[in-house]
Amino acid sequence: MLGNPGSNPLEMFWDVVDELDQVLDIKIDHAEAVLKRNSPSFVCLVETTDSELRAALGSDHDIPDDDVADVFAYVRRSSLITSRPLDSPPLLPVPRPCAAAPRGRKTPCRAPSASRY
Repeated sequence: MLGNPGSNPLEMFWDVVDELDQVLDIKIDHAEAVLKRNSPSFVCLVETTDSELRAALGSDHDIPDDDVADVFAYVRRSSLITSRPLDSPPLLPVPRPCAAAPRGRKTPCRAPSASRY
């Protein structure tokens, strides 16, 4: 906690991220168990839709709709990342270090604004 010696806001942030990650892991484990029971041959691909996942889970599961949506979003993101060819551009733009930056400092380059010229 923030009041404890040695803790700071950044540590608190990572504690919350870790806790949310653990909660998501529990949701994924539960969904995998239901899928193994109801649809053992189901494979979630990039093309898989939310409705296909819900159909594979079946109607006799006890997973809340929000949890199914969370699991689908995670699996979808993961399959998008792992199915990309190695030579494809990154999903998010990676800032380039600026040549004019002080030595050892990696700051993104910015195009000069038109108003400055």
